[in-house]
Amino acid sequence: MANAPSQSHGCGAHKHLNPHKKLLNLVRGANARQRLGLASTCQNFRLLIRGIPMSFRASASRRIFSVLMIGVFLLALSGCRGSKAASTPPPTVVEVATVVQQDTPIYSEWVATLDGYVNAQIQPHVTGYIIRQDYKEGSVVKKGDVLFEIDPRPFKAALDQAKAQLAQAEAQLGKAENDVKRDTPLAQARAIAQSQLDTEIQARLGAQATVQAAKANVEQAQLSLEWTRVTSLVGGIAGIAQVQIGNLVGPSSVLTSVSQVDPIRAAQAHTSAASTRRRQRL
Repeated sequence: MANAPSQSHGCGAHKHLNPHKKLLNLVRGANARQRLGLASTCQNFRLLIRGIPMSFRASASRRIFSVLMIGVFLLALSGCRGSKAASTPPPTVVEVATVVQQDTPIYSEWVATLDGYVNAQIQPHVTGYIIRQDYKEGSVVKKGDVLFEIDPRPFKAALDQAKAQLAQAEAQLGKAENDVKRDTPLAQARAIAQSQLDTEIQARLGAQATVQAAKANVEQAQLSLEWTRVTSLVGGIAGIAQVQIGNLVGPSSVLTSVSQVDPIRAAQAHTSAASTRRRQRL
């Protein structure tokens, strides 16, 4: 009789170990389910509560049971929240645009050689010595800008001489006109011979022609003096100077060149492959 209680107590202890193992197995399963993100952890928690015997709940290991229950509850709660968060994905952002039909420019890169639309060679009109260069090589110049200056002193002397010849011709013309005016009434009165008046009239015409020639010489001398300042014929970029200060230049001398770059020419070497690619893009 004395051994009966101990035997029944040992059986009871053996029976109480099975729910404990069952609880540990369920905790491990709940932990695995929480890592996998399964939503069924909440339902397993309810089944766990129902499957624990009443005798185990009332035993001396309530503290262990309470700790295990709290752990299972936290795992179940996190599993439920994780399942809810996984079940509501964020809305997908879709970009839309209005379709518009329009021409699209096609850009290509080509190797080309640029050349001025006008390449003017600057040459002087007169012969003389260069005394000054008035531009910087490679700079932009405008039409009429002075590029070089030639010694103007000989041309000033020629202009003064032409003006003097003009004054002399005008004086001869004045004398001829006075002779004609004086002798015209005398010839009409037959006081002098008509041939004398005719000679004076021809002398007046010759004097008028001499005056016109003298005026032309003055204009030519004035132009020669102005041409001592060599100007640009076009606007563009001035090139390298071909002469230096002190050089003797003439109408056949090339002083520099000016290239017009607006607009500008582009010389491109076309190949069959490039032409084929262009046709395919078009």
